[in-house]
Amino acid sequence: QQLLALKREIWKRPEAPMREMYGALYSPQWVALPGAAREVTTIQQAIPDSTVWVAEQASETQLKAEAATLGDYRVLHFATHGIAVPEIPELSALVLAQQPDSTPEDGYLRVPEITDLKLQADFVNLSACETGLGKIFRGEGMVGLSQAFLAAGANQISVALWQINDDSSAQIMGKLYQEAPGHYAHHLQTLKRQFITGAFGDKYRHPYYWSPFVVYGRLDRP
Repeated sequence: QQLLALKREIWKRPEAPMREMYGALYSPQWVALPGAAREVTTIQQAIPDSTVWVAEQASETQLKAEAATLGDYRVLHFATHGIAVPEIPELSALVLAQQPDSTPEDGYLRVPEITDLKLQADFVNLSACETGLGKIFRGEGMVGLSQAFLAAGANQISVALWQINDDSSAQIMGKLYQEAPGHYAHHLQTLKRQFITGAFGDKYRHPYYWSPFVVYGRLDRP
């Protein structure tokens, strides 16, 4: 009922800030993710010339201001909260830095906005909960965050199929960029096997910690 009411409201007021709409379903106060900060630090160490946006810098305003240059990046990594609304997939979004109500952007990078991006990335990594969920439509296939990034021009995308653990995700993502530049999909499978064998500790052998991550897309860019 809530979702149907939300969809009707969007149809009636398409210009309304989405923060109002999401407020009906989610708490407007998003909890900070300590593991995300560790991910960013590790990635920056592994790729010294990377461009990093953290905290207030990682805003929808900033991303859209740099939209013309996003096609220059071969790897894009998002460590944040994810919103999955399979019933209304166009509402699925990445939660970026929340800005004052006076700003034109609402802080939610939604499926239609992602599709409009012009990307040429070999690998997009959504280190956020449930980013692999979507809905199958006849004639269109799966509609959701993963499909949106592929439609925008990404070659491969890594997503999570359910809620992820902050600590184990930071370990996986850190190792991914440290040890296998350019071969991320293949190395992700290697890391999963290491988790299974206890290389990261017996606690993390449980599938909850390592198995939600999957990669969609082409193996090699033509």
